[in-house]
Amino acid sequence: MILVVGAERYQVYDLGALLGKLPGHLGPGMQIFTNLMVWVVLFGSLVSYIISICDSAQPFIAGTFLEKRWALAGLASILVLALCFLDQKYLSFSSAAAILVNMYLLGLVCSEYGKRAAHGELAAGVCAFGFAKGSVTMVSTMMQSVIIQMCVLPMYKELENRSPRRFGRLLTVAFSVLALIFVILAMAGYYTFGPSVESNLLSSLPRTTANN
Repeated sequence: MILVVGAERYQVYDLGALLGKLPGHLGPGMQIFTNLMVWVVLFGSLVSYIISICDSAQPFIAGTFLEKRWALAGLASILVLALCFLDQKYLSFSSAAAILVNMYLLGLVCSEYGKRAAHGELAAGVCAFGFAKGSVTMVSTMMQSVIIQMCVLPMYKELENRSPRRFGRLLTVAFSVLALIFVILAMAGYYTFGPSVESNLLSSLPRTTANN
């Protein structure tokens, strides 16, 4: 919200440009550093997305040219690159699709948990207290949900009848729902598959038509 208030005051809607408004010689340096860090973080995030795409698509491309991991990764990268140049207002369809996919994934994991719980087949070695192997990874993964500061200002710019107060209300609702999804998915996935769960949860799901 501090960024949004600052953007409204200076009428700039880019994180680097906003930090460039800092007084003295600090502004230009912070603008360069911030832009560099944004590029590095986004590159890492995109790489993780490409890995997930390759893992999830394997059942559908077996026996084809795209079965080669480098070919599928290259195609996915080209498609993602094209989306990067689209205006945000044209990406509403992809946002809606992402929400539906996440809810579908949540339903699959909870369904798998219910089946295993009903048959007494839940994974052994689960640490309910939370100090289990992979806790640091879980925290770093959750932090990906709050590294969108660089996306906040462009989103605020596109908001109809924008104001910091209105954006704050929307942000509260969005992050409340996101936190709930994170908690349910993490708990259901961990209790279902235990400490041996794959880093990509999709790889731990049984290979059925619905899961594929």
